[in-house]
Amino acid sequence: MPNVKIEFKNPQRLATKTKIVDFLCKLLAEELSYTGNQLSNDDFSVKFYNPDAGSKMADCEISIFAHSYMHRVNRQDEIAQAIKKAFVAEFSKFSNMNVSLFLVSYGYSFKM
Repeated sequence: MPNVKIEFKNPQRLATKTKIVDFLCKLLAEELSYTGNQLSNDDFSVKFYNPDAGSKMADCEISIFAHSYMHRVNRQDEIAQAIKKAFVAEFSKFSNMNVSLFLVSYGYSFKM
């Protein structure tokens, strides 16, 4: 299950979080799926944070943590840029934002 962490400098922007989650999960499902592993909107864990305003580089920062399948590794920058472009197009007030895609090998404490 890919995890998404969204951080805002301005807490008032959290008011649109339901719309953000719906849009972002649909977009991530499209970008991170591949033949043999189709993701749906429900396959993501999304968490919102309101950090100390001085600790962020942008008004909105999205960090995505997903398994490092080779098709993702080969397109890592392209995927992050596509997510940022689509997000800014949908939510123009977030033009000052960063998207980071961390591709890792996961270890689970439960049986899958």
